[in-house]
Amino acid sequence: MSTILVIDSNESILALLEIILLRANYRVVIARTGADGVTTARTAQPGAIIMSENLQMASPEDICLQLKMDPETAHIPLILAITANVRDAQGYARLKGADAVLQQPFRANDVSLVLANMLHQ
Repeated sequence: MSTILVIDSNESILALLEIILLRANYRVVIARTGADGVTTARTAQPGAIIMSENLQMASPEDICLQLKMDPETAHIPLILAITANVRDAQGYARLKGADAVLQQPFRANDVSLVLANMLHQ
């Protein structure tokens, strides 16, 4: 069973993702701030990270950079949950420092598909 770290300060989004991920047989670890997310990523070594683009007190670019520059976390696929409608999702992900994007509002199938692609690369 893969562990997924979810970094988000929105309790509704956290609850929704936790339900979706548990039903898909993932173990879920939650961090409510970017700083906690970086620390948790180091200790939990999740299979993937889903991080909100709208974190409080941190820019997603800074958190992505910290995670990707750290040898302990650089290998972990990072999925940025975004609210903006973008044409080139992969280009947007790279611009922000993530490996993929998850467009909000999302469905369970969207989450499963993105995770399957990230975990099986």
